[in-house]
Amino acid sequence: MPIANHLKFPRSLAKLRLTVLSAIGLLVSMSPVWGADGQVAEASGLHWIDWLMIFIYAAVVVWIGYISSKRKGTASDYFIGGKGIGSTVIGISMFVTLYSTISYLNGPGEMVRYGWGKLIGDVVAAPFGYLFVIFVLIPVLTRKRVISAYQLLEDQLGPHVRTLGAVIFIFMRMIWMSVLIHFGSVAIVVILNLEPGAEPVVKIVTGLIAITYTTMGGLRAVMITDTLQFIILFTGVIATILIVTLHFKGFSWVPTERLPHWEDQPLFSWDLTVRVTIIGAIIQSFFFDIMSPGSDQTQIQRFMATTDIKHARRAFLTRMVGLISTTILLGVMGLALVSFYSVNSSLLPEGKTFLNYGDQIFPYFIAHELPVGVTGLLVAALFAAAMSSVDSGVNSITAVFMTDFLDRYHSPPENEEVHKRIAKRLAFTIGIIVISVSMLVPWVPGNFVEVTARTIQVFIPILFGIFCMAFFIRWSTPFGVLVGTCYGVATGIIVPYWEVFTGQEAMSYVLYVPFIFIGQFIPSCLLSWLPTRGKSPGVLFGMAAVALLPLALIIVWVASL
Repeated sequence: MPIANHLKFPRSLAKLRLTVLSAIGLLVSMSPVWGADGQVAEASGLHWIDWLMIFIYAAVVVWIGYISSKRKGTASDYFIGGKGIGSTVIGISMFVTLYSTISYLNGPGEMVRYGWGKLIGDVVAAPFGYLFVIFVLIPVLTRKRVISAYQLLEDQLGPHVRTLGAVIFIFMRMIWMSVLIHFGSVAIVVILNLEPGAEPVVKIVTGLIAITYTTMGGLRAVMITDTLQFIILFTGVIATILIVTLHFKGFSWVPTERLPHWEDQPLFSWDLTVRVTIIGAIIQSFFFDIMSPGSDQTQIQRFMATTDIKHARRAFLTRMVGLISTTILLGVMGLALVSFYSVNSSLLPEGKTFLNYGDQIFPYFIAHELPVGVTGLLVAALFAAAMSSVDSGVNSITAVFMTDFLDRYHSPPENEEVHKRIAKRLAFTIGIIVISVSMLVPWVPGNFVEVTARTIQVFIPILFGIFCMAFFIRWSTPFGVLVGTCYGVATGIIVPYWEVFTGQEAMSYVLYVPFIFIGQFIPSCLLSWLPTRGKSPGVLFGMAAVALLPLALIIVWVASL
């Protein structure tokens, strides 16, 4: 087979599992040694029971992947899960896939450092996003059952736009997974009291475990482990809030006024540089709530795993309930941590404050304040948050690459087992690439929330704009979408990195998503009015050059500032 010849791997996944266990052993060897009393050295904060819980969790998810791999099925089943998966499990998987390490850490981190403005925006926007998705997007997306979401673009806008959508998704999710692995490793390093140089090892461990069960079990293993990870994440947050409440012997830790170190977060401001306004946070959250289900393979793939529109809507309801409840709980936990360390400020490392240590306070609390067993649970939860997004991303990118490129431009193998084997090998390759790219994330400036806005969220509005053109704009043309996407990409570079390019204060990160969407969608609509049907490639190239002239002038202007 010509495709398989380019993908050389061990014939047995036993070697892959051995690699994972070896990586875990390497991580353990970098932590403090166990003392005679069975406890890890004090700086680590981990008892042998905590390590046992972490190892049990890792073993369970690999076992789930192994069991799922034993199921008979086609390559299509490998990517959409096959039969017998309920809408509740699918909905939980949709939620956990996007509510990852970043959310688990930046929820309380944002509350600790800046206040509750972003939390309010997320919660208020959720019902509006839910209604838009179930009544507008789901009926459109589920009319045709596909493996890759970007097959849906070809019917309206042709093969070139389908390829464009697939490329943007692959690039976006590779960056996304890399960011998640990086932030998860930062938290683990804090908890284990390791040197910063240990981050690469933690990234390798987390990535290899996720790659192992994803490669073996496909989407079925991903969704089952996502459900397990959701339970762990939820339990960890509840445990933290409960422990702080017991420490205060009640709910006296709940603040009754805005804390002195919090920035002012007004309802609305015409000053676009104000970091967070309530209205701005609502707008960003609404766009994000509809853009991911409306253009992201990780979400649309799960809609395809449902049996009909009714079950798709039920799955999305589960996703949104999980989103709202966990967002609130993480915000409440952030308040609890602020109160705890306001009273016990001496417990923080020397020189660390809410302003310069906000993102690390939750991991630090896990390592130093929680009882034996609970710490292990929350470390497992952090691993779970990272792996829940890595597994989904790897599986989804593999589905897109196989469907939109390999099977499209090469004759797929007649034997389904060979087809599945190629998919598994490709998933392993993608995972290794993601781990490698995660080593570059520290170069992006900002806290957890801001780094996310400057990386992951740059691509989502561009991709959603392409889907909007395909589904809702009747006069859309491939020319208009392709050239309009150039405007969107430029907006996605200029707006988030305005301060880097110009030295001037940038607009609020909560406005990136709507501005990038507008920067792509409006040019696509306008350029689709041009009479391009039947034109030769030379003429179309000349029209594109003229259409991109305003963009070139904008870039020159920005460079001159």
